Order: sequence, then C-alpha cells, then structure tokens
Amino acid sequence: MKFLAENKTMLIIVSIAILGLIGFVAYQFVTEKLRKKKILKEKAEFEKLCSDTYRKFINEIYELILSNDKLLQEFIVSIGDYKMGEITNIVKDTLKLIDRSEMYRNVFSKDEMYHDFVIHFMALYEEKSNMWEKRCDESVKWFKKEYVVVEEKAKQLLEVEMKAPKSKKLKKVKTIKEIK
Repeated sequence: MKFLAENKTMLIIVSIAILGLIGFVAYQFVTEKLRKKKILKEKAEFEKLCSDTYRKFINEIYELILSNDKLLQEFIVSIGDYKMGEITNIVKDTLKLIDRSEMYRNVFSKDEMYHDFVIHFMALYEEKSNMWEKRCDESVKWFKKEYVVVEEKAKQLLEVEMKAPKSKKLKKVKTIKEIK
C-alpha cells in the first residue's frame, strides 16, 4: 500500500500510457478495416465501369460493322448517295473515338483480359472498312460473336439484379469480367 501511495503519479502516467496505446491500436485497426472496405468498393466500381465500357465498345463496333455493310451493299459507283471515301472516313472517325478514349488507352490496351478485343480492334482500325470482308473477316466475325456473348451476359446480370432483394444487404452482382 505504501508503494501505491508514493507512486500514485507514476501509476496514473502508466495507466494513461496503456490506455493511449490500446486506443491507438484500436484506432489503427478500425481505420485499416475502413480503408480495405473502401478499396474493395472502389475496385468493384472500377470493374463495373470496365465491364460497362467494354459492352459499350462492343455494341458500337457491332453497329458500325452492320451500318458499314449496309452502306457498302447500297454503294453505287459515281451515282450513289455516298462516295467510298466518305464511307471509310465515317468508320475510321468512329474507330478513332474509341482508340482515343481514356478507358481504351489506360485500361483495355494494357489489361491482358482484353487482349483479344485489342487485337481485333486494331485489325479493323488499321484497315479501310471497304476491305474488312477480305482482309479482316476473322475480326468482323469475332466482334459479331462477342456482341452476342456480351449481350447474353448483360441479360444474365439484369436477371440477377432483378432477383436480388431490395435491402441494404444486396448480394454482390457479378460483372461481365467475373462471369467470363
């Protein structure tokens, strides 16, 4: 007892130090958990953005292929509505928009998952659209097939979202990347 009475100040200082240490460890633990949760949320949002952008690019290229085919079938030399140069320039300009997009430059061209997309996109981009059927037939077929695949996966995702409960405890919805 005499020891405690003489060292009250020391005991208070040690108690405060121990409480401070416990508080610091608890604070670090909580902030680390929150940081990890935030990173996971951002990663999920980014994957969803990539998935949506991929679908958008596939849809744009598919529609471009269809409209290009239609314009080429309707093309009549000298008396048609469009000159061949106009048709190929319209297609080239649309492909340039995709090529220059930030998402394509920073994500798709560098991510191994989108390797096939980049290869087939570049094949179309580097060739005039009136020569696609002869020189890039494989890429045209790939985009037509990928359009069907992407739309089917989007339909599956929509069905999953419709079946998900409308509460705060929503189940994680899979992205197109996760379904592959």
